[in-house]
Amino acid sequence: MAENIEIKAEIQDLSGLEERVALLSTQPVIPLVQEDWFFYSKTGRLKLRRINKEKSELIYYERPDIAGPKTSEYLIVPVDNAAGLKTILTQTNGLRGVVEKTRHLYWVDQTRIHLDRVKDLGTFVEFEVVLKAGQPREEGKALLDRLLNRLNIADLHFIEQAYIDLLLNKKP
Repeated sequence: MAENIEIKAEIQDLSGLEERVALLSTQPVIPLVQEDWFFYSKTGRLKLRRINKEKSELIYYERPDIAGPKTSEYLIVPVDNAAGLKTILTQTNGLRGVVEKTRHLYWVDQTRIHLDRVKDLGTFVEFEVVLKAGQPREEGKALLDRLLNRLNIADLHFIEQAYIDLLLNKKP
């Protein structure tokens, strides 16, 4: 499985952070509208993602629920028939819930920075250092620390859980 080192945090000043991230970005921003259908899974998390109503992918990932930097191991498979797969996964696994978000994706070297507006949750930033094959996790964590320092980010409120968990815990 592919790996990344990631953190997620809730933020209040999305536009201020976006200005700083844009200055460091090595590529133009990629605007995305995403719908993630999460399904029950014996291990990890399983979601079917629809991107800009054009393409879809099935994503399985394993990641601990801790607030600081964490390793995420994942598999991503392109999907041609999202509606059919959604029906099958709903019947066989059960639908946990849906996360809808708009995302601005930036790249700073080998790090994906997501600036997210999540429906019914708020605004968040997510950093994912995409590890190269054989690259030590400690190196990924060091890259993340350096990037946070370059962006002058020190006091973020890090989030432990996935957006789906935050949404489900929010409901009565």
